[in-house]
Amino acid sequence: MSKAKVISVLNHKGGVGKTTTTINLGGALRQKGYKVLLIDLDGQANLTESLRFSAELPQTIYGAMKGEYDLPIYEHKDGLSVVPSCLDLSAVETELINEAGRELILALGCGAQQVEHKMRMDLKAKQARKRKRPLNLRHRNATLVDIE
Repeated sequence: MSKAKVISVLNHKGGVGKTTTTINLGGALRQKGYKVLLIDLDGQANLTESLRFSAELPQTIYGAMKGEYDLPIYEHKDGLSVVPSCLDLSAVETELINEAGRELILALGCGAQQVEHKMRMDLKAKQARKRKRPLNLRHRNATLVDIE
C-alpha cells in the first residue's frame, strides 16, 4: 500500500477560498479514483456545512481531539470521506493552551492508525472486488460537489 499524501489548505485570512478549494480539489482527486479524506478544522464548520452535513452531528473532530471517541469519519454521497467540525472547535485553542504537545493531539489522539487501517481495509475490499469482476470505469462514483 502506498503512503497517503497530505494536502493542507490554510490561510489566516477569511474569504480567500479555502473551503471551495478543499471541496473542489477533493472532488477532482476522487474523480481521478483516489480515496479522499477531508478533515474540517474550521471553528465555523464551513466545510462540514458546505458538504450538507450538520455542524451539530453527535461526533465531530472536537470530541475526538478531546479524547471522547475515535476520529469520526462520515461518508459523503459523492464518495468523499469527511471528518466534520462543529462550532465548539473554536474553543479548543483556549482549552488546550497549557497542554504539552498540543500540536500533536490530532495525530496521536485522533487515531492516525484508525485512518490508515480504514484506508487499508478499503483497499483490500477493492482488490477483492477486482478479483471477482473486471473494473468497469464507466461505473465509478466520481461526481464533483456543486458549490452554491
